[in-house]
Order: sequence, then structure tokens, then C-alpha cells
Amino acid sequence: MTTLDVFIEASRLNRRAAKAWLERLTEISENDVAKIFDQIPNDRISDAARRFGMKMLELNQKRLLNLGV
Repeated sequence: MTTLDVFIEASRLNRRAAKAWLERLTEISENDVAKIFDQIPNDRISDAARRFGMKMLELNQKRLLNLGV
């Protein structure tokens, strides 16, 4: 079961909680994520890994927000 599947299942059990979490998720901007990744020292993460991680979070955010919960 993927994490998305788990969220979908959990949202069936408590739709109000799911909506609350999704509402909070809408408040996270690309800039917020970039600030976090920028705090990782360059000797701990490559530019490619940084871009990949940021893109993964962006795509997963969109997937969750498009669920229509």
C-alpha cells in the first residue's frame, strides 16, 4: 500500500481530519520547501538530489490536493 493509498483510506475514516491536513498542505509553498532544502549542507546533498527531492515533494503535494477529499 502506498502512502497515498494510506491517506485515502484514512480520509474515509475521518474526512474532517483529512480536509484539515490538506488545508495545511495548501499553505506550504515551493519557496518554503526550497528554504528547507537550502539548509542542507552542499557536502550532504548534490544539486541534482536537491532538485529531485523538491520535485518529489511538489508532485506528491499536487497528488494529495487533487484527491478531492
